[in-house]
Amino acid sequence: DDIFEFHEVSEMAAFKGGDAAMYKFIGENLTYPPMAFENEIEGKVNIQFVVMPDGSIKDVEILGSRKIGWGCEEAAIAVIKKMSGMWNPAKQRDKKVPVRFRMPIKFEISG
Repeated sequence: DDIFEFHEVSEMAAFKGGDAAMYKFIGENLTYPPMAFENEIEGKVNIQFVVMPDGSIKDVEILGSRKIGWGCEEAAIAVIKKMSGMWNPAKQRDKKVPVRFRMPIKFEISG
């Protein structure tokens, strides 16, 4: 049960409804940690996870060692986990396969 990288699959995993739906979901479901908000902490958390053949998500983790802290990493992991089951799986030779996915989650205070 190998986990494929994005360049190894013929069809990449995709959020149901496309990228616009995914960003809308993140925007509606990402909880800005109160302490981060109060202290005007902004930044980007790079997340890595595996989209399984059934569209679920596993192995959610933070990429890189530069952290913004204040609960933002935990909030980013939580919103990704909420997307489990909302993905069309990756395919390799018409077979559904697990694939590693990476994405940034941005924390910005809009004024």
